[in-house]
Amino acid sequence: MRTTMSIDERLLERAKHRARQCGQTPGQFVEASLRRELMSSSEQPEPPKVPVFDGGTPPPATINLRSGRDIAALFTDEDATRPGGGSR
Repeated sequence: MRTTMSIDERLLERAKHRARQCGQTPGQFVEASLRRELMSSSEQPEPPKVPVFDGGTPPPATINLRSGRDIAALFTDEDATRPGGGSR
C-alpha cells in the first residue's frame, strides 16, 4: 500500500543509508523498522538462558582471563580428549 508521510530530512537520509547497507529498499527498511517497533512484549522472543555455574574451583589469581594462552594453559590433554572437551 502506498502512503505519504512527512519525515525529517536527516532521519530519512540516515534510513536510506542504512537500507543500502542492509541491501533493502527504503520502503522495506521502514516497514521492518515499524514491525520491530510495534511488536508487543509478548511477541518478542525471550532472551536466551545463560547458564550459571556455582561452585567448583576458580582459576588461580595469577591467570590473566583475557589471555587465550593463559586460559589454554589451564586445560590438560585429558580435557581436550574427553567428550564435550577440546575444539570442534
